Amino acid sequence: MSIETFKIIVTSRIEKQKADEAARLEAQRESIRLEEERKATAKAQAEAEAILAAERAKQAAEEAAEREAMQREHDKALTGEPAVIQAAITNTPPESQTGTLAGARPAVVSQTEPAVPDVISLRERCARPNDKEIINAVSSAFDVSFGTACDYIREVADSLEVAA
Repeated sequence: MSIETFKIIVTSRIEKQKADEAARLEAQRESIRLEEERKATAKAQAEAEAILAAERAKQAAEEAAEREAMQREHDKALTGEPAVIQAAITNTPPESQTGTLAGARPAVVSQTEPAVPDVISLRERCARPNDKEIINAVSSAFDVSFGTACDYIREVADSLEVAA
């Protein structure tokens, strides 16, 4: 083997090694680029999911607050104002409704029995029934709770407003 042949063999091996090293480095750079792209995509997706979760949590909190407000309103309606409760027991109108029951018959209370409100039919009344009586009537007619009856009445009122 001549020196020229030896030089050619060594030179070709060096060039081949350089080309193999360049290809390996290019593959490594491509692998790193793909990994960075995957990480960026995962980060963007995680941020989008976090935003969606925050929006859902906000909506759930708003809905919970609305339900809580409605529940407080139902509880208030269930417990009633002290004047309304007293009026139901004694069958006398509260001060705020003095004019609404003008002409209604007073309850007859014996001395031996506890005071129980007298049931007055609608035809015997001169005035419109109060709100609590209407809600109780709906509640008993449909065998639902006081709060559900309130909801029914609100839905009817809302549909009447829309129709008007």
